[in-house]
Amino acid sequence: MSEVVATLEYIGKQYTVRQTYTNPEEDGVLFHWTDGNYGCDCNRKLFMSDADADFPDEPDENGWFPCGETVKLVGLTLDGKDLLAPTTHGRLAAIGLVGL
Repeated sequence: MSEVVATLEYIGKQYTVRQTYTNPEEDGVLFHWTDGNYGCDCNRKLFMSDADADFPDEPDENGWFPCGETVKLVGLTLDGKDLLAPTTHGRLAAIGLVGL
C-alpha cells in the first residue's frame, strides 16, 4: 500500500487529504489530482469537508459540491516523494528546449 497526501488550499486555509493506493504510478496519481476526477472543486471540496468539520461550504441536498476551479492543489506526495516538484526535463520543456 502507498500513501498519497494532497494539500489543498481554499479561502486562505490549507487542508490535508490522505489516501491509500495499491500499486500507484506517479504519472497516474499526478494526472488524477491535476486533470482527472480529483482536479475539480466538486471532489476536492468533498475531501476537505470530510477532513475538517469546520469546512465553510455546504453540499447540496444530494451531498455534492458544485464543480469549479477555486480549490488550489499546493502539495502532492506519493510515499513522501513530491510529485509537484519540477524536474530538469519539465523545466527544459517549459522553455522549449526538449525535443531539439
